[in-house]
Amino acid sequence: MKNKAVGVILINEENKLLFNLRDNKPTIVYPDFWSFIGGGIEINETPKEALKREIKEEIGLDFQEDNLEFLGEIEDEFNNHAYVYLAKI
Repeated sequence: MKNKAVGVILINEENKLLFNLRDNKPTIVYPDFWSFIGGGIEINETPKEALKREIKEEIGLDFQEDNLEFLGEIEDEFNNHAYVYLAKI
């Protein structure tokens, strides 16, 4: 079964990106790597709903869906599937 996730590239007015340093736990994918904001999609959750939840959980920001631009889908060597978005903040 594929793991499904969502991530967002957050960029501000100065074209600076916001990254997140992942926990250094051997039980997670890509431990201790820099990544974009995001995470797993829960059952019965759309990618956009998951992204709004993850943004709130990770950086405390209530985010509006209409500010999201869908960039595409990717799959990695671990069979993880991710939906990737871009948003200006």
